[in-house]
Amino acid sequence: MANATIEGQQADTSLDFAHFVRLVLDGLDALHLKYLVGGAVAVWAWGEVRTTRDLDLVIELPVEAIADLSHELAQRDMLVPADIILDILLNSRSDLAINAIHMYSGYKAELFLLRPGDVYRAQALERRCW
Repeated sequence: MANATIEGQQADTSLDFAHFVRLVLDGLDALHLKYLVGGAVAVWAWGEVRTTRDLDLVIELPVEAIADLSHELAQRDMLVPADIILDILLNSRSDLAINAIHMYSGYKAELFLLRPGDVYRAQALERRCW
């Protein structure tokens, strides 16, 4: 793919989806966060390719790691302010995902936070495969 100009900067739009997934997972691994991959990307691991271009994750995110997660995502060109993450974690009564959108490719990671009392996702995190 060609490069595009975004606000006077040369942006690399050649990032493929597999590399985007690796960017996100490397950020979570750098913080030693427990996560599981869901959605179409998880289905790919079992040999069924889907056409979606987003990454669904469930993350166990301690409050004290929120600023670090925001920083790791920003280093990978995904701007998700820590106060937005904190607000979703503490104040949202619905199951909202944190949308981490890569600024140059448009790929999206939907980060679903493990909430207290969410037995289903807690068990899924314990059963995840590597």
